[in-house]
Amino acid sequence: MSLRDTFSRIEAARRWRKVAAIPAAAGVAAALALSAMLASADAPIDQTFGMYSYSQGCNTAIDPVSIVFTNGNGFYNHVFEHAKRSDHGGYEERAGGQYFWDNGGCTSSDDSAASNNGYLRDRYHFRYEVAPTTNGGQAYAATPHFDDYDASYGTHCVWYYGFINGRSDVIYRWILDGAEHNSPYWSYWGNDIGIAKCGGALAGNWDGYVAYINMVGNDAY
Repeated sequence: MSLRDTFSRIEAARRWRKVAAIPAAAGVAAALALSAMLASADAPIDQTFGMYSYSQGCNTAIDPVSIVFTNGNGFYNHVFEHAKRSDHGGYEERAGGQYFWDNGGCTSSDDSAASNNGYLRDRYHFRYEVAPTTNGGQAYAATPHFDDYDASYGTHCVWYYGFINGRSDVIYRWILDGAEHNSPYWSYWGNDIGIAKCGGALAGNWDGYVAYINMVGNDAY
């Protein structure tokens, strides 16, 4: 499903919040600095989490946050307990391996889920971090993306629209394909900087929007 198709099907539920975008000339360093400054304890979602996942030390951005699951139970694997169900994609649990800004500190990701565990196969995948927030309860910042296994690189590659496609996949599986969570609230974070992936090719959350999905919704959990 294309991003345009996804947006058109949930247009009636969308509410836009406008904030200033990061100027393109500011570059990755400015985005990382802003992400760190925004993180603080007992704050709204977009001030609790950084805008990306990072390498150890949270100095280098790896993947953009493009989904936040809200009103969870606070357990590290609550998102996976949803994602593993057949009506949420039938994801499998994976190790984390990256870091997030969480209430002003750099911490390892809480959990990870993928549409399959075969390393030599294409898959949808996201890592996530949980923290308390003032406007989303126990919230989980996630970095969904499509992993294309490329034998020439010997690893999974995220190409130009890989993060957009990953976000669309979560929205489709959790909302449009029978899971019946409520339509997302769209928040503009401005985390739209291109990140170098396989062969230096850029991938990004190109529109800078993050979808908030209520974990309560119409779901049994």
